[in-house]
Amino acid sequence: MDVGYVVIGAGMAGLATARALADAGRDAVVVEARGRIGGRVYTPRIDRDSGRISTIGADPMWADGAGQTPVDLGASWIHGITGNPIAELARQYSIATAPGKNREPTFIGPDGARLPRKKLVGTLDRTLDRAATLAWAEPSDLSLSDAIARVRKTRDHRKGAALDLGLSWLSLIMGTDIDTLSARHWDQDDELGGGDVVFPGGYDHIPRALVNDLDIWLDSPVTEIARDGEHVRITTDSRTVSADAVIVTVPLGVLKARTISFVPDLPDKKWAAVDRLGVGLLNKIALVFAERFWPRQLEQVVVAPQREPDITGFSCVQTTEHPVLLAWLAGRTARLLEARSDSELADMAIHTVSRTLGRPAPDPAGVLVSRWASDPHSMGSYSYIPVGATGREYDHLAEPIRPWLYFAGEACHRAHPGTVHGAYLSGQEAAAAAMADEPDRPGYTISPRLT
Repeated sequence: MDVGYVVIGAGMAGLATARALADAGRDAVVVEARGRIGGRVYTPRIDRDSGRISTIGADPMWADGAGQTPVDLGASWIHGITGNPIAELARQYSIATAPGKNREPTFIGPDGARLPRKKLVGTLDRTLDRAATLAWAEPSDLSLSDAIARVRKTRDHRKGAALDLGLSWLSLIMGTDIDTLSARHWDQDDELGGGDVVFPGGYDHIPRALVNDLDIWLDSPVTEIARDGEHVRITTDSRTVSADAVIVTVPLGVLKARTISFVPDLPDKKWAAVDRLGVGLLNKIALVFAERFWPRQLEQVVVAPQREPDITGFSCVQTTEHPVLLAWLAGRTARLLEARSDSELADMAIHTVSRTLGRPAPDPAGVLVSRWASDPHSMGSYSYIPVGATGREYDHLAEPIRPWLYFAGEACHRAHPGTVHGAYLSGQEAAAAAMADEPDRPGYTISPRLT
């Protein structure tokens, strides 16, 4: 089979790429390893009566059933709605959104007392600023944890515990422990303003809106991408397709694992970027309850650990019809606990909820758990900049091998890495670059779209 373009991956970057190509009249096939679209945008539904779990494939007409609670086990928020293409898609396709609750949680210290939120956040911000100043004054990069250790000014136990709790919150945001982060470059990205929103019906309504009339092959993991004369041969575990150009949108973790062979091999600079960037891990334990039992002021909580590993972060999903608590696990803690069973993880989460509230929490009606590091099609959650790396690695990873091989994904967008909108924008940019290079492909003519 011969096509104009093959897009590898049906996550947000891949769907953005394919949508841009299709809307420009190009012939494109999307090859996806999973049996569903969306990638790390993943919203299974749990039936409140039977406990049965369902998820979407590639059918845009798939409808939520009555009595189902959607749970975003991957992406949850639109981070900053001002100038955000995901917010624009939500408006364009009339997808309902609601204000998110991911800013400045309630902090609960080791003694069970609530800590002053504004004071804690202010201390954290000042400490991070001092750590950055120190890091740039050093002859070489150092870890964020090392820089913070050198600028901490308090010997007060309670103030120190508050700062540690703020750093734990930062670890949950970044998806990795602070001793892995570059003190110079960990926050080099650009944040969008306008507040954050969530999707009451599930984040997967966004990929479902994009998939209409695209040609998608599910359950088709790619094993090789090879230049074959004037074309590119893409081999999956079940078939082969030839294309004029390929856009690779697989996660950074998959590239690190070298599960796809490139012939000829990728340039050293490309592999160096793959190896130098880090892949964080943020997992969720979703606890679905029959009714709400926690106070409304506790919409998001970060609580001091009692032991290691422990569950310390929670958020309330109040936009669904059923009360859901999401427990958050990041970095080494998330990796250590991935091997635990759903029931073990639910027990740990309930234990933390109970001690936070000072009374026993009820048993959940349902439990859903993400394990992104164990997923062979993601091998982690999203990228971060480790010690010794810089934002240039994102540029190197995104750089095309013209005019036949292009790259997209959250780890290919320097301004907005680790976000859905970064992945989406990178997909649009890769599609534009690939189409701009069409005159440079020997014998290339624009193929009509398959119908």
